[in-house]
Amino acid sequence: MNTQIVEEKITIPLQTSKEIDFSQEKVLVTKDMGTFYNPIMKIHRDISLLVLKHFFSNFKRPISFCDPMVASGIREARYMQQIPQLFSKIYVGDISPQALENCKQTFDENSLSQEKIIYFNCKAQELLYKSNFDCIEIDPFGSPAPFLDAAISQTNHNGLLCVTATDTASLCGVYPKKALRRYNLHIHKTLCFDELGLRGLIAYCQRIAGKFDKTLHVEISFVYGHFYRIFFRVEESAQQSLNSIKEHKYISYKRESQEIQIHNFNEKERIGPLYLGSLNNKELIKKCIEDISIIQDSKKALKLLESLLHEVESIGYYDIHKLQSYCNIAEGIKFTTLFEFLNKDSITSSLSHCNKRGLKTTLNFDELVKLIGELKNKNNI
Repeated sequence: MNTQIVEEKITIPLQTSKEIDFSQEKVLVTKDMGTFYNPIMKIHRDISLLVLKHFFSNFKRPISFCDPMVASGIREARYMQQIPQLFSKIYVGDISPQALENCKQTFDENSLSQEKIIYFNCKAQELLYKSNFDCIEIDPFGSPAPFLDAAISQTNHNGLLCVTATDTASLCGVYPKKALRRYNLHIHKTLCFDELGLRGLIAYCQRIAGKFDKTLHVEISFVYGHFYRIFFRVEESAQQSLNSIKEHKYISYKRESQEIQIHNFNEKERIGPLYLGSLNNKELIKKCIEDISIIQDSKKALKLLESLLHEVESIGYYDIHKLQSYCNIAEGIKFTTLFEFLNKDSITSSLSHCNKRGLKTTLNFDELVKLIGELKNKNNI
């Protein structure tokens, strides 16, 4: 039975005998249906389209783009529908011949020109080493680690490297041995596990880049659901690469108080090495928000981008409920009241995009506890 699904006016044809209820939000179309499409990742594709459009807006020529794990081709179809002028060539590949046929069928079904599309049936690394590219998409099922050497080495100076990881359990400290083996990351479970995993992944990517005398500058990065997403600007500079790696640090984490301390040395309960720099280019995020109208059903993407825009720069975050318990506040303080008090003189605190009850703050631990104590006394809690 032929059936199809539609995303942003792009029709994706499927070959399946299964009845699929597309009214359900969490529909996963898997390879046994003839292709792979995950509607939950629409926000991933929404933000990718906005970032590419505005990151390359000042380029003086069309860019070369490579996606070596193309699957259904929905990402490239949306690019060719909305920003075709951005590209000179789009290299798409997959180890599965059926995936490439699905991709071609998606383009045919939507009457999209394939003049700029070049198809390759091969392993991802094999395709990446065929040329150099202005933008490379690494979006595997699981860890991006096996593909990073090829992707980083083949991304042009001032190009964009887009990295996705779905092996969040290892990066978050659920499987510390796997994190050490796969990412050379010492990590254990914390209450701000998702952000620390993101910083650990960034640090790992930057260390890989050092092998090629390149440095990776974080443009936009975030945690959403089951995946991490990072957009890196790639710079060819051995010195800058060394500087960025020198900035990687270890931290210690006290679970009871949630206090984080930064160290330059290894400790028994260390977490790291971590990237401790800025997680987002706020100016690029503003441009994406201003252009959000090009996205249909943009509510989720807009909410995430606004969270990233207003998030303060700090290392990790506090679980607000646990923090109030630590400060002997039994009844709790409304989040709005807490943030108004913490930001009364200047913006020091915000919610974390990772966690709806995560408090990010530029205040040190003692300052934070003192202010919460003052708020507690003021409200007689």
